[in-house]
Amino acid sequence: RHLLHALLVTSLLSSTRSVLIILQSVLCVFLEFSVYPWLTGTVKVPIPYLAATGMAIEFFSYLAMTVDSEIGSMIACTVLWIGYCFAAPTSVSILSDFVLEEGRLDDDAPTILGQILSYNNFFWQTSLIISPLILSAIYDLSKKWIYYFSSFTALVGVIIMGYIATW
Repeated sequence: RHLLHALLVTSLLSSTRSVLIILQSVLCVFLEFSVYPWLTGTVKVPIPYLAATGMAIEFFSYLAMTVDSEIGSMIACTVLWIGYCFAAPTSVSILSDFVLEEGRLDDDAPTILGQILSYNNFFWQTSLIISPLILSAIYDLSKKWIYYFSSFTALVGVIIMGYIATW
């Protein structure tokens, strides 16, 4: 989505886009390997709260990506990546923590956690296959509607994480 957005909406040079994507990737590495563990480990922010925050950031970023300004749109893309960094590691973390904290483990602990991670990976891979098909069908109707649709799915994620946060 990010590359499609960069190609369709902006008239930036490819070298400028490449530098921007590299900087965004470095930002993601920093967030995933230092800020996220710090927030969950040291500050003890519950994982569902981080996920809901990240998905809320994604929701507003998708809406902001529809602006007609190239700079504004690219800033929204960068903010989207920040939201993704808080939402992405959550599914595996929540499932593993839920099983461990609730005492649902017995002698088959590695098997149960392995199954959980396998299902999570299966659905993630399935979404990577299905999402481009759905978005390409929407794209034929309107370029901006792919961002509205993506913001809707992020909103659904916020609602789900909000519910999980009440457990």
